[in-house]
Amino acid sequence: MALTPGQKQLIIDIDAKINQILLNKGDERDILLFFAEIMESFKKILFSCEGNELNTYCQQI
Repeated sequence: MALTPGQKQLIIDIDAKINQILLNKGDERDILLFFAEIMESFKKILFSCEGNELNTYCQQI
């Protein structure tokens, strides 16, 4: 199944948040805490993608 516009936006938002965490001297713990908050939405993206779809999309952004 192709990524929906909402899922694509979530990927963009995740990327921005991770970059923000790292720019603010955050570490792996901070990243894991962030992912704990969004895990359900993130799992839906991971399990809805086929093959390399997610990798291909992430390389484009």
